[in-house]
Formats: sequence, C-alpha cells, structure tokens
Amino acid sequence: MITVKDILEASNREFKSANIDENTHFSSVVIDSRKVTHGCLFIAIKGDKFDGHDFISEVLEKGAGCVVVKKSRYAPGARSGAPVIGAPDTVGALGSIAGAWRAKLGATVIGITGSNGKTTTKDMVATLLRTKYPTVATVANNNNHIGVPLTLLDANRDTRFVVCETGTNHFGEIRYSANIAQPDIATITNIGDSHLEFLINRKGVRKEKEALLEVTAARGGKVILNCDDPFLKRMIREYPDATKISMKNRMDVSGTVLNYSESGLPVMKIEAGNNSVRFELPLYGKKNCDNALMASAIALECGMTLQEIGEAFSLVKAPKGRMNRSTLDGFDVIDDTYNANPESMKSAFEAMKKDIIHERKIVILGDMFELGENAVQMHIDLVHSLKKGRIKTLFLTGKNMKHLHSAAKAEGINSTYFTSKEKMIEYLRNYEFRNSLVLVKGSRGMQMEVIVNFLKEKGN
Repeated sequence: MITVKDILEASNREFKSANIDENTHFSSVVIDSRKVTHGCLFIAIKGDKFDGHDFISEVLEKGAGCVVVKKSRYAPGARSGAPVIGAPDTVGALGSIAGAWRAKLGATVIGITGSNGKTTTKDMVATLLRTKYPTVATVANNNNHIGVPLTLLDANRDTRFVVCETGTNHFGEIRYSANIAQPDIATITNIGDSHLEFLINRKGVRKEKEALLEVTAARGGKVILNCDDPFLKRMIREYPDATKISMKNRMDVSGTVLNYSESGLPVMKIEAGNNSVRFELPLYGKKNCDNALMASAIALECGMTLQEIGEAFSLVKAPKGRMNRSTLDGFDVIDDTYNANPESMKSAFEAMKKDIIHERKIVILGDMFELGENAVQMHIDLVHSLKKGRIKTLFLTGKNMKHLHSAAKAEGINSTYFTSKEKMIEYLRNYEFRNSLVLVKGSRGMQMEVIVNFLKEKGN
C-alpha cells in the first residue's frame, strides 16, 4: 500500500509529518473511524454531521498507523508524540493520496458518468468483469470528490480493473475527480435534465461531464460514445478513435431488443463485428437495455468475449431503489425510489407498459428535485409520458406534483393528490391493489421508500 514518502512527494512536500518513518506503509486508507484497522491511515475529514478530527484519539487507540489532520491541528498532534501528517486541506489531501496510489496501480481504470444510468451501468460493468478478473468498483453511488478517491484506494496491486462512477452537481467536480482517477476507458451514458439547479441546462450538463472524456483522451485512453444521444453523437469529430455504440443503428457495438417476457423483461441481442450474443436482461426498462449495451462495450474493451458477456448478464441485479420489483399478495411493486428526473420517469412508465400480467397500472410519485427554473413545467410535462404508458391511476405528493395532478385530471387520468406521505398512506390502507402493477418513484429527498415499505407490509 502507499507509504508516507509517497504521500509527501505527491504533495510536493506541502504536507508535514511527525513521529513516523517515511518508509512506513499503510494497510488501508479510511475516513470513517468505525472502519479503522491496525496499520491504516486515517484522514480526518469534516462533513456535514461529523468532523473526523473529533475521533483522532479513538482511531489511534484502535491501532491506526497515522492520522492526516488539517495544519491547525498538526502541531498539537506532533507534540503529543502521535504519528501525524498535516495538510492545508484534508479533503484535498485525500485526493492527492488517491492520485499517488493511482499512479502506482497497474489496474485499468474505467470512468463512467451521465445524467441517467451511471450507477446501473457501473454495477453491470463490475458484475461482468468480476466473472473473469479481480475488480474494484464504486460502492453504491459514492461518486463524488470523496467517493472517487476512496474507490481508487480500495484497489490493490492484484486489482485488474477499477470501475469509477463519477458524479457531479456543480461545475468542475468531474474534472477534479477525473484528474485523480486518470481513466484508461471513459464514457458518458447520456446527457439529460439532471442537476439543472447548478448546471443550468443540457449544454451545461454536457460541458461538465465531457471533462471525463477530455482527461481520458489526453492520456491516450479509450472513449466510448453513445451515438443515440444527440449531444454525444456530435462528439464523434472530437474523438475520432472512440468506440461508437447504438441501439438504433449499426455501430462498432450495437444492441437490439428482440422481445419482452410477460413481466416485461427484455430479450437483447448485442453485436460487435461479425459476432453476436442473445440473452434475457434481468432488469426492467428500455433504459436498462441502453445501460447493458454500454456495459457490453466496456467489457469488450477490457478483453471479454460476447459469449462471456451474455452468460455473465444472468448475474446482474438492479441496484437498490432502481426498478426493484417485488411480488406481493395479489400485486407487484416496482421500487424506483432512489432518484428521479424526467427521463428516468419516462423510462419507468415505458417499462410498466411492457408488462402483460397485470390489468391495472398504478403510479405513486413524489417530486423531482434540482430541475432549476423550469421545474414546474417539467412536472406538468410528465402527463404526456403517463398517457403513452397507458397509466390510468396516479397518487401524488410534493409541491410540484400538485401541478402534474391538475394536468393529469385535465387529461382524464384518475389522479389523487396528498399534502404528505402520511396522508397518502392513510388513504391507501383501504385501497384495493389486487391485480395491479404499482410503481413508486421520486427524488431522493422525497424518501418515497416509506411508501414502498408500507406497500410491502400491506401485501405480505
């Protein structure tokens, strides 16, 4: 693992160390005092709720080999005899340390970003690669300026691939993470209406996310372009050596939905060159077919064959809160509560339409967040996707869903609005869901999983 000398050199000797030999190496790097093990390096980071500096005595007692602290806490630690490294900024120190470790790794680093599907694509890629190679991947969606460095630091010298999901909601975040990760392979799943509160519009989203491709191409890495996305298709001139993929046209790697199972699971064909493979994707929704195509292209780039990829897809599972389907007493529930934006809403409604088992389709929605000044209109516009999905019954909550409620009523959709989740649950206690497929969805802050938990209790 990384040594004190590596850390000091990575910082151009900006960091100071005391009471520890420069050749000391660390078994791991952690920022959570609960994960401290003997010989690890603990970096004290101040978060919204906790400050790692408050746990320094505790982590040293647990056997931490050294602690990284902000400079104002360095002198007292040095005087006490504790093994300590002082840094101007401990969040920046985490990035520098991860960058130093990345430079030592022999692993291929894969960077994945996008407005929708990046977590699912990351999980697909990791699942495929793990059938053949030692692979480390971002845990859950810890994809920010803290999560990307921690993912890199999870890798060891035996790791063949590191799959880094890279997220953002402010300009500059992806470039920061990409400069640390230095990807060998990079892609953007799509450009959509996400984080518009800060990124303003889709042009802003593209500008922010393209930083991942720019950093990768600058070091001679491979870029993979989703040519079904109009914003990404325009980048072909900028990245002439990119691998091009499409679900609509024949490209370097192409995908086709052949048919659907009774419950709506897609049967896919992936083609590359003169080879192809067919398999049932164990995830619902057309968007997951797009994600599967992207994951296949990445796995091919990493040395897997199409046959190996097709077989490995049987092991893929949906991330928690992303189109997780449960069969209950008389009805099925789709838990898509992790997050929401207009494109993911549309995709979820389309997936419901493919189900031919249930006569009734019911949608329970909470607000979509971070949509900027057009948030109200984007909620209203969901009515068009609901009509295409043949959704006849709506239960809504949230400030902006009130506008969708009015629009839905005007279009003849049976919509009921509630001022709180509690009032919604009270009403739904006596509602008959038998022979229904029920979707529950909303942005993370709406905590719509409360409704899912209620429905599971009701249906068990």
